[in-house]
Amino acid sequence: MLSAPRWYAALPHLVARARRDAAFRAEVLALFEEEGLTAAGRITRELLDVDPEGCARAWLTVAARDLDEGLPGLRALAKRGHAGARARLEALLDSEDAYHALAAREALGRVDEDAAVPQLGRYLGSLEAHDDVPVKVLAAMGEARLERLRGELLATLERLEGDEALLVPLVRSGWTPDAQVVEKGNRARASDDDFAASLFADEEQDAPASAVRLWVARRIATALEGDGPLWPADVPLEKSRAGWQHFFTLAWPLWESRGLLPRLHEVLPARSRAGDAELAFQVLYQSVLRGDARAQALGSALATGEPSEGRHAEVTRLARLARLQFGWSLVKATRLDEARRVADAALAEAPEDGQVLFFDARVAWLERGDPTAALERLEPALRAACDEVGRARLLNLKGAALEALGRTAEALDWFHKAFTANEAAVDTATGKAGDPAMSHAILSNIAEAHWKLGQRDEARRYAEQAARRGSSTEIVKEILAAMREGGAEPR
Repeated sequence: MLSAPRWYAALPHLVARARRDAAFRAEVLALFEEEGLTAAGRITRELLDVDPEGCARAWLTVAARDLDEGLPGLRALAKRGHAGARARLEALLDSEDAYHALAAREALGRVDEDAAVPQLGRYLGSLEAHDDVPVKVLAAMGEARLERLRGELLATLERLEGDEALLVPLVRSGWTPDAQVVEKGNRARASDDDFAASLFADEEQDAPASAVRLWVARRIATALEGDGPLWPADVPLEKSRAGWQHFFTLAWPLWESRGLLPRLHEVLPARSRAGDAELAFQVLYQSVLRGDARAQALGSALATGEPSEGRHAEVTRLARLARLQFGWSLVKATRLDEARRVADAALAEAPEDGQVLFFDARVAWLERGDPTAALERLEPALRAACDEVGRARLLNLKGAALEALGRTAEALDWFHKAFTANEAAVDTATGKAGDPAMSHAILSNIAEAHWKLGQRDEARRYAEQAARRGSSTEIVKEILAAMREGGAEPR
């Protein structure tokens, strides 16, 4: 099957089997290590959390034989902190092969260095088609070094007939988008829709739209030095909440890195009465959303003589409602410093909200990379939480933390408590019991714990319940598939 012409069609099944079946996993690793079989290599990249040392041994062996074939695995291992892979990549930092050097720099976090500039310039000069490596390198490189590459970027953009992935790096280099890019970007900005954004929240921004938004953010940064309007008169305002969020995703880090946020908050009240009212209220929304301490002063200033009475209060209320959703998006993007600010602000305002307490404990775990950081917060959180769904999340998190520490039998008790709490909760808006998504997530955890403890019948029973309630987690699929196949041993 691994050598079949259309092996990729069966990839999800092959990965699931390799994750649960130790013998098949060993066969895959051996095939990759000895023969460099493409399918085996692709599966191996999905097994790093199951057998890190076996995968590392295979990737290092393949890389020693064929660097190009082994490079994806070396990069993945290096990002997980594997010492051998990092040492192998460090030897490539000054390689004459620009691709190898850049791939190593990106994996090791060594992009924003002077030595990377000529390497990237050479590689861009040889580029004949879109390539993700230079895009990732460009994203990690500072603006000062990007300015030195503006000529190469423009030449590459022309040669690749407008590869849109280069537009944002070009704007970061100081380039002013041409009329065609601005027109295309504005069309995309105008089409942003809040409902569509709620359905497709993980979609990346349109590249021309991002280029225009970043260009506007840079122009506002320059305008802060003077006394005139901040938002450029020749660029339409964003049309939707989703559009404004896309704008600030690019603008806020830029202004923060340049130390401009204090100045922005200082001048906006006066500028809001001189044509920048919408920008002022959108900055207020972001300040509340992100837990910025300057939000209260800005809101009070905007409340004085505001043309739309009470808007500052409504903006503040909406931002607080959206805060946790925004916080989880920061967690997903591993922007943990920002997520911590959101958690602290939310806790200060709602110290008994179980959802807030859950978010705080989860961020603490991720910040330290240690489940005990969550456990330290969970006992007081469970005493404080006043909502049952929030309590269920906290109980489930305690089980997850204990399981991560290898205390699976203890974890199972807490998962059962979490399920009971969630089933007992009543949604005041719908009158329905619990959170359905939470129910199948907890059932999935219960099934996995029984599976790890070798309790096969119980694992199957809870996996079936989770599946009936809509769970599509890999562990539920693995348990049910293993039982159908006649019972591979639990991994």
